[in-house]
Amino acid sequence: VDNYYGGLLTTSKLMLEDGLGVQTTPVAFIKGGSLSKIYPQTRLDFGIPSQSVAYSKVKRLSKAPDNFVPQSRPESDKISIEKSGRSHNAAGLLSIPTNGLGYGGSGIESEDEAFASSFQITATSIPSMDNKESRK
Repeated sequence: VDNYYGGLLTTSKLMLEDGLGVQTTPVAFIKGGSLSKIYPQTRLDFGIPSQSVAYSKVKRLSKAPDNFVPQSRPESDKISIEKSGRSHNAAGLLSIPTNGLGYGGSGIESEDEAFASSFQITATSIPSMDNKESRK
């Protein structure tokens, strides 16, 4: 994770600069992120609903070019074995998917939508997030 234009990104900017016949950009919450869902009285869900739409906005295009390649999900073997910092028994906790960023949805999203549910903030105690929903 690096800092890019004042926001977090998931890989090196140099690794994803335009080249080799494709156009892409690092996933950065400040450039396309949004409050995706509101679960009344329980939590807020934040993410980047579409990398191609975010790219288009940054580049001031009406749509992403045909050679746009969304950033793929990171390998999750390292974070999935880490223990959670604490259980979800209080309000105000920042929660990420157990397997890390890019794994917050149902698992059948396209690479373009992989970061749509990147993190959540709890508004109350939600113990089910610890096991049933696989959040850390």
